[in-house]
Amino acid sequence: MKIGICANMNATKDDKIGLKWLKVYKTAKFEYVELPLAQIMQLTIEEFRDVLIKLKEVDMVCEACNNLYLPNIKLVGSKVQVQGILLKILPLKIRGIS
Repeated sequence: MKIGICANMNATKDDKIGLKWLKVYKTAKFEYVELPLAQIMQLTIEEFRDVLIKLKEVDMVCEACNNLYLPNIKLVGSKVQVQGILLKILPLKIRGIS
């Protein structure tokens, strides 16, 4: 069994992903980090490269993601947004990610 940590639980207004804590996670012996997919998808290519560099610098990997949807997309209830849900899923299917 591997033990990981959800990075965005320590996110801040300036660090929406929680990357400032990567060295602490590594020191605490976490084996991987779980990143927020919805926030990652909003990054520019350059910002995403920075995430990869930071992970490599501390020798951490991302083995799982959470936060698949932004809070403004309603997944359940009377105000469910099927179109918003599909618009996030379909690009992943097209790229062969599911």
